[in-house]
Amino acid sequence: MGPRPVRLVSRAPAQIQMVKIALAGFGFMGKTHLDAYQQLPNVQVVAVCTSSQRVQAKLPGEIPHFTSFAAMVDAGGFDAVDICLPTHFHRENAIYALRRGFHVLCEKPLAARLEDCREMIREARSTERALIVAHCLRYWPTYAAAKRLVDSMDYGKVLHIELNRFSPRPNWSADNWLSSAELSGGAALDLHIHDTDLLMHLFGVPKSVYSHGLSTVDGGVHHITTLYRYPDFVAVATGGWTTSDSYGFRMQARLLLEKATVEINPAGSSEVMVYPTGQAPYALDSTKGEGYLPQLSAFINAVESSDFSGLVDGEEAARSVGLCLLEIESVRYEREVAVPTSPRAV
Repeated sequence: MGPRPVRLVSRAPAQIQMVKIALAGFGFMGKTHLDAYQQLPNVQVVAVCTSSQRVQAKLPGEIPHFTSFAAMVDAGGFDAVDICLPTHFHRENAIYALRRGFHVLCEKPLAARLEDCREMIREARSTERALIVAHCLRYWPTYAAAKRLVDSMDYGKVLHIELNRFSPRPNWSADNWLSSAELSGGAALDLHIHDTDLLMHLFGVPKSVYSHGLSTVDGGVHHITTLYRYPDFVAVATGGWTTSDSYGFRMQARLLLEKATVEINPAGSSEVMVYPTGQAPYALDSTKGEGYLPQLSAFINAVESSDFSGLVDGEEAARSVGLCLLEIESVRYEREVAVPTSPRAV
């Protein structure tokens, strides 16, 4: 099930020669986004905002710097704002930028509370600006290639799917905000949402979720395993911040189809292996690299064309947040939780 088509009419000039971006936040994701933008021919980062004096010293000297998000937005001179700030700053800053007439690209998750998501969505509708969410896994070459294979039905229907995503507990976030359940939602919302969103992207809304997890003293879930029940099969996704430092970060997936088994990133490699029934296994082509560059390229092209259809908008991203929150509820009450049939109710 792909993204809901959205077409917005831009207030910007009909022809944009160079898309100009203001970048908020310069931690890991901010640096990653800047690096990707600098590889694209039709984009220029014209402002960067961070309140950290330590980070300010590392900012590129040729790009104007701001310590206040409001000051950067009020200065203008760009077409869109890219928000790579901690999750608990998404709502207020996205709304500020939308109200001043700018399109917004916001890092995932959209917010840690559904009401915050809804408020951002309402503002985007009211201002007729695009609110796009950076669910990069959809653009990851290996996962995108696997989706094309599933959609083609060349090997029949999906019988089962397993996804996993493991990482040591992050200790690099400013003021350790990632460790706060209230601010980040914990690993269940900050890390595991990648796979929850991918399942929604592939198959739509499940009938129910049944989760088990390891909870923190403040109510967060830092490791979670969820069974997603679909009409014809089940999917299982596991993720968390529980691996040892020496294990590092890993993400993998395994899909059992009627006539083949498909494995994404087997043994840590960056490829998709297909094991057909009665035939020799092979690797899918064009699956190298990460998802940040194609994701940001798609956003820039959308700003340039004023056509945001096919991108992950706020409403779709909110559904993934809502499903993760139902998973956390399942962990808390140790029971299976039905998912509302209407995606907007999630």
